[in-house]
Amino acid sequence: MSSDTTHVVPILAIQFTVFPNPAISIGLKLNHVAADGRSFNHFLKFWASVHRSKAEDLTFLSLPYHNKDIVKDPNGLSSILLKDCRSWENSSVGNDPSGNLLVTLVINREKTEQLQCWIATQSENDQELAQIRITTYVVTCAFMWVNLMKLQEKINGSLHDDTYYNFISVADCRERFEFSMIPGTYFGNCLAYFFVSAKRRELMEERGIVVAAKYIRRKLSELGKGAFVGAENWVSELEKIVRNGRLVTVAGSPKLRVYDTDFGWGRPIKSEVVHIGAYGSFSFHESREEEGGVQIGAVVECDKLHLFNAVFQQGLDIIH
Repeated sequence: MSSDTTHVVPILAIQFTVFPNPAISIGLKLNHVAADGRSFNHFLKFWASVHRSKAEDLTFLSLPYHNKDIVKDPNGLSSILLKDCRSWENSSVGNDPSGNLLVTLVINREKTEQLQCWIATQSENDQELAQIRITTYVVTCAFMWVNLMKLQEKINGSLHDDTYYNFISVADCRERFEFSMIPGTYFGNCLAYFFVSAKRRELMEERGIVVAAKYIRRKLSELGKGAFVGAENWVSELEKIVRNGRLVTVAGSPKLRVYDTDFGWGRPIKSEVVHIGAYGSFSFHESREEEGGVQIGAVVECDKLHLFNAVFQQGLDIIH
């Protein structure tokens, strides 16, 4: 903190690790105040393109767009959100990630499509679900929300059936009409939070994934009323839910195309989101091996790995 009105924080940290054989690992940490995942991944692809071109011809490159004046804030939300974020940061205590494992799940395209078909079949009598397209994003988030809550119950015990379980995510707003002036190459944040809640009894029943998909899709549809509706309460709502503890959050999206980043050495062998252990979330992006498949990362305590495997195998077994 440099003064009463200026808050100074690091924006970007980069770590290169060189292994024998040879191999290289690039570790990156970005402060999300500067940019969201889509902006950052575009920046990485731009950086990789510069490296591949060897600075011989840069005219073909898609430059990041840095003009922040294009984003209008007539209601002064930025000052409200920054103030709330700083207040929460000063009072938050991070989780201890020691003793945890970062587990990678790869669900192939066939299984993803089976999950979509299974939800559609289970929703034949649900007019709301029958009229909408259930995307890979929605079904994957629904699947993870239900099964991570089941895992939490096995570890911490179940709660009353009327207890609300929560799912938190963000939606990219660049393609929404109200933000049509913002180019796809914009470097900054263009996200809206959305919060989904369901009673325990709804998620833990046999059709829990169907219910979860319905509620997630409904919240996404509500963003059509205006991405910033209720934005002044985002941070306070987030803090309340996080402190409650019964939640699942997600980091990433298949649309980020993390495996398309090529510095001239070929596609990455593995891309991981390592900060998820601090927030109780799972990571989610496209599969490296197959178009239409997904890669999911989750943090599990070492002595709970057998429970994790059992819960998710059972979750996959119901899809047929």
